[in-house]
Amino acid sequence: MAVSKFARDHRWVPPRASDYLDGDLAPAEVARVQRHVEQCPQCRELLQSLEEIVTALGTLRDDRDARVAGRVVASLKISLGANPPTGG
Repeated sequence: MAVSKFARDHRWVPPRASDYLDGDLAPAEVARVQRHVEQCPQCRELLQSLEEIVTALGTLRDDRDARVAGRVVASLKISLGANPPTGG
């Protein structure tokens, strides 16, 4: 059974969501993420949630909080890479 392009992209996008938001993807990869999130409310919600988290973490002020924020972001990247959203 062939896997649809949507299904491939649905697996491909979540582990790259942080890189997308950070501007670390190649132009073709950016386009791939954008095309997919236009069709996929689940991945669109993932990106919106990550943007909110990054914005909130950016409000932390002292060095100790910045270290905590860095660990939280790293943990989220690992968690999202290991556990991409499933359909449903």
